[in-house]
Amino acid sequence: MDGLGLRRRFLAVALVLGLLLGVVLPPRFIFSGSSPVVAGRDLKPLMRVPVGVDVDGNRVDDWLDARA
Repeated sequence: MDGLGLRRRFLAVALVLGLLLGVVLPPRFIFSGSSPVVAGRDLKPLMRVPVGVDVDGNRVDDWLDARA
């Protein structure tokens, strides 16, 4: 058997074994990583508003207020 045929056979066996493990193993085992967002905690932005952008405090850029 040449190298290409051996490689194809190995890849086919690896694919079948991977699919079987995906079906047999429970999802909690496969996706056991922690969640990126912890339930029950509020996310707050870390950015700060530069001085003079929102002088009136309505949370809208004063340049946009002037255009509207």
